[in-house]
Amino acid sequence: NPNAHTYPERTPSHLCVNVLSPEAVCAEREGEERKTPWEWGIFLPEDAQLTIIGELGSDGIAKFYKVRNGHGVFVMKIAKEPAEDINRLLHREYEKHVYLEQAALTRPQLAKYMIKAYNPAGSGQKESLPVTEDGKKYFLMECVKGQSLDRILENIQTGKEEPLGVKEITDISRRLFEYLREIHSSGWSHRNIKPENIIVSRTGDGFVGVKITDFTAMLTNVFKIQHP
Repeated sequence: NPNAHTYPERTPSHLCVNVLSPEAVCAEREGEERKTPWEWGIFLPEDAQLTIIGELGSDGIAKFYKVRNGHGVFVMKIAKEPAEDINRLLHREYEKHVYLEQAALTRPQLAKYMIKAYNPAGSGQKESLPVTEDGKKYFLMECVKGQSLDRILENIQTGKEEPLGVKEITDISRRLFEYLREIHSSGWSHRNIKPENIIVSRTGDGFVGVKITDFTAMLTNVFKIQHP
């Protein structure tokens, strides 16, 4: 389902690789440690029904965790602090996911570059994200196959990965231009395209897939009207 606030029927295993780190695989593995949110110091509501599998990383406003619920394995993005300004930024980022996924309903070329977001509060809860008992908002994102382009470049520099071939570079560039064309045609501007926000999946046969992350800075005329 393309709606950001509705869970998929299941999370396919080939999509279950964390968007932040190639070492953190979202598909559950044998012997992997699982803890309750309270054991991680995350005070989720009692009805959250989330198991935290591992910590994945952070950005300027939030932390990322690998989690499981009854629908599958996801990445949880949760505010670092219960501050009003941080919660507001996190909520607006989720809203941008919703607006962009609605635009993608008529633009399949845009949809294939997006990472879906889900509201753990349940279907129909577009306007209000759940809040932890200590006041931090959070939402879930699908796990996608790949790693960030900056991580790939770092691994190439240190000899951990083979250099990108001409075809791979061409494919990544072409997909980025297609994404920018589609998002601009939808009335949006991402405003934060950089290697950290470009998720690339590489296969042995040279295929390259691309997903775009971090909609925090994204703007559209619609969003400006709703949030003057």
